[in-house]
Amino acid sequence: MYLPLAMKKRIGIDELQPGMYVEQLDRSWLNTPFFRRKMTVAPAAQIAQIKACGVRTLVVSMGRRS
Repeated sequence: MYLPLAMKKRIGIDELQPGMYVEQLDRSWLNTPFFRRKMTVAPAAQIAQIKACGVRTLVVSMGRRS
């Protein structure tokens, strides 16, 4: 499903919350332990994993939550 650019927002890693749908990271997904290019953040521990990979900013879909 295509979402207009207005529905997507670049946020800092400290703004990421469980339930948000991640569209894009500020680095290659190949440099992370995640298997999917896009994902819904589930537990808070997953946010810690994303931070540990060095991610500082990411793009989330504002209209899509789990």
